[in-house]
Amino acid sequence: MLIVCLMSCREKQKTLAISKIKAVSKLATTEATLSKMIFASEQRRFLGVIKLGEAQFAARTKATVTAGVDLTKIKADDIVIEGNRISVKLPAVEVINFEYPFSSYEIDYTITHDAFAAKIDIKEHEELYRRAESQIREQLPYLGIRETTEQNTTLLLEKILNSLGYEEVYITYGPTKPENFIQPIPLTDEDFQ
Repeated sequence: MLIVCLMSCREKQKTLAISKIKAVSKLATTEATLSKMIFASEQRRFLGVIKLGEAQFAARTKATVTAGVDLTKIKADDIVIEGNRISVKLPAVEVINFEYPFSSYEIDYTITHDAFAAKIDIKEHEELYRRAESQIREQLPYLGIRETTEQNTTLLLEKILNSLGYEEVYITYGPTKPENFIQPIPLTDEDFQ
């Protein structure tokens, strides 16, 4: 009878721990603002030999990245409770929100200028903007955001679980592959035709 009571208490503790963790849903613990400079030039030549002019272009742009863990993906097997010790295996860190507003696209007129027969038009501006976004997304897995997010999430969940009475808290994360950290934007030259 005592064993059944202990098992029931452990199951209630586990259910409480799971419900508290899942209630947070998507736990965002890191926000980073990334700046990128965009440079381009366009040359026009007469008969392919004589340079008629060269247009130059520069712009600044910003992206805001929010990273965290989707706690709704936790399964019962991911939590192990033994007395006052709890082990939690969290899903891999992922980008929860990626903002790349066009309003942050600022042309640097100290560098940008058109030249005789050479000009960077609005269609090329769009192409440069989209390529910059793609490059930012490609670099995200290598900027330390995942590691920082794991540290921040671990600290926060340790505090929450300590407040529930767990003295020993062990937190691990599922593997993060660069391609799963954030969805890339596949761009082809056809996108700009």
